[in-house]
Amino acid sequence: GITYNNPFTYGVGFGKYFNDGNSSLLLYYQGYTEIVSGYAAPQQLSLGLNHQLNSKLTLTLIGGVGLTKFAPGLLASTGITWRIGE
Repeated sequence: GITYNNPFTYGVGFGKYFNDGNSSLLLYYQGYTEIVSGYAAPQQLSLGLNHQLNSKLTLTLIGGVGLTKFAPGLLASTGITWRIGE
């Protein structure tokens, strides 16, 4: 059978607000220590955009690429944050 190691996840990101603080851009790198002995650990690089549509709604778009054989080739995510109340 396969023996799985207990991996450690790490990441680092850099972000910047623009458009008078209504938008932000984030570049993020994420990796793991070795999960299965003898196989490269997954690593990925992502780029995200947040844009405040109005005082209650923020749209998020994220795209990324795997950097090793055992990471997803491409990734995509989207979301909406809705503030309730004030």
